[in-house]
Amino acid sequence: MTMQEKVERMREETLELLRNKPTNSTLTERWFLLDEAWEQVRELPQPLAEGQGLAYVLEHASLPVSNHDLLLGRFVDKVPTKEEEARFQELWKEGRQRHNPITRFNNGHITLDWSHLLKHGIGGYIRRCEEKLKSEEKADAPEKTLVFLKGMLLVYKACRRYIERYSEAARLADQTELADVCTAVIEDAPKTFREALQLILLILNIYQIYAGNATTTLCCGRMDLLLYPYYEADVAAGRITREEAGWLIDDFNCKTCLPLGRGEHQMADPQKGGNITGFKRNHVYDDPIYVILGGKGNVGGGSDNPLTLLFLERIIPRFENPVYIYRRSSETSEEMWRLVCRKLRANSSLLIYNDETMVPAMEHAGISPADALQYTIHACNWPDAPSYAVVDTIGGPIPKM
Repeated sequence: MTMQEKVERMREETLELLRNKPTNSTLTERWFLLDEAWEQVRELPQPLAEGQGLAYVLEHASLPVSNHDLLLGRFVDKVPTKEEEARFQELWKEGRQRHNPITRFNNGHITLDWSHLLKHGIGGYIRRCEEKLKSEEKADAPEKTLVFLKGMLLVYKACRRYIERYSEAARLADQTELADVCTAVIEDAPKTFREALQLILLILNIYQIYAGNATTTLCCGRMDLLLYPYYEADVAAGRITREEAGWLIDDFNCKTCLPLGRGEHQMADPQKGGNITGFKRNHVYDDPIYVILGGKGNVGGGSDNPLTLLFLERIIPRFENPVYIYRRSSETSEEMWRLVCRKLRANSSLLIYNDETMVPAMEHAGISPADALQYTIHACNWPDAPSYAVVDTIGGPIPKM
């Protein structure tokens, strides 16, 4: 199949799932692997439990590969068998899934440091953590510091192994091109647009499907700004065309929709007869994944770049994910604004923020001009700024004044 044919198949698959996925479909493998890991790590300090537990889960997770994938990033989501359903219900009855030390209960309302990830890769995180651990051991640091660093290192290595395993799975499925893209980011930082997009998707998958719990929504940051250097270099070198980049964005958009279930969390409780999937069956069944586009401080000094336009063009109104955020400013072109309005009119998952009010408001609150310029939005529709937003025990962002 050509890239275009693959994308058309991927869109069809995604729309079918959004419309008709059974409400009793669940991430059975995820629940069972976490429970198996829990038995092995439950007595360990939390950082080590998380690190060793996640390593077990990612080592045993199935890694589906479809012949119409342009990016890797699937998982097991299905209607359980009678035996699986009984096991699943027993886990919840015992409360084991609610207190698993492997998963994170921060509700995922965050933006990761995507720029650092793209610049250094998982291998860079591992090397930095190893160096820090050695220096702290040499300095006779407190045990809790060493335990934290050891847990962190285990998490990074688990992520690296997951990427490595996915590369192997693609090769076994005779998807050599997919395998090569994945192999390129096992240890090193991405060098192409496709590699960068693939790395973002895999880390998104790890956190959203396996490592998080209770609505693990994530923001992928200012993707047009983050990915433009790769796109620009690829186009200049003839490695990619604008149309091919658009197809890759299509596949990314589709993949962010695959975890979703039926309904959303403000509808009737499925345990009381509501016909929706519910968090019990799928902890990410209505989780939005945010992508920020446009805004002041973008590549070239304006609010938009050629990749901003391409991302906006590829928004499919029927898709629930990603939720795109367009940062409008006085620098926004007429062409760009008309496209945004057309997408809004078509009922796309698209929100608008006004840089002319947001950036000054953040600066007024004591946020530095550089950080205010880089503000993002995370679910449930909350603005944040690098290094300033913290999350309290009930999940609300508290600015540091």
